[in-house]
Amino acid sequence: MALNRELDDIVRKTCDVDAKQKQVAQSRNKFLPRERIDRVCDPGTPFLEIGQLAGYDSKGENVPSGNVVAGIGVIGGRQCMIVANNYTYKGGAYYPITVKKHLRA
Repeated sequence: MALNRELDDIVRKTCDVDAKQKQVAQSRNKFLPRERIDRVCDPGTPFLEIGQLAGYDSKGENVPSGNVVAGIGVIGGRQCMIVANNYTYKGGAYYPITVKKHLRA
């Protein structure tokens, strides 16, 4: 049980967007990466995110989800691989883990 809670905390930390960055995005009428994915996927269909822990404790720095959100979703009734860059963390900078995740997607 303790490990499950610890893992949940880690996933939450790696997936959360900084409140300040979220406010800036909303003031500019921009959508966050997961919001963009929700809008492009068919309503009511699941999205299976992959690599949520990519970039966790990477060289002493936590790069949230490798600075890119990737997964499998349904668009127009077809399963598709979807990739959305995370511009909220250091302006969407690419890290080695970002490139690895992009290539694997």
